[in-house]
Amino acid sequence: MVEQDLGGGKVARIALIGSPDFGEDVALGAGANNQQLLLGTFDWLSQQENLIAISAKPGPQALSVTQQDLYLNGFVTLILVPGAIGAIGFAVLVRRRRAGS
Repeated sequence: MVEQDLGGGKVARIALIGSPDFGEDVALGAGANNQQLLLGTFDWLSQQENLIAISAKPGPQALSVTQQDLYLNGFVTLILVPGAIGAIGFAVLVRRRRAGS
């Protein structure tokens, strides 16, 4: 962003955004941050700095986990994954012994 005094109370302002996709609907739909930056840039270019505001970030959200979710997580991480790794290892061992004979 560049601001230059032209004299006589006139000011020239230029804003440059580094991506051609910035103003597209896809980029604006990706998050509210692009929308806030775009609107803030327009407010600055129109010399309406009092309209520019920094919104608060949302705080951390609690994750609700049921007892069933805990059991499923424990089953997958403690039994299913190690069991699958062991079964694959056993299958490789048997295949190598048969190929070596």
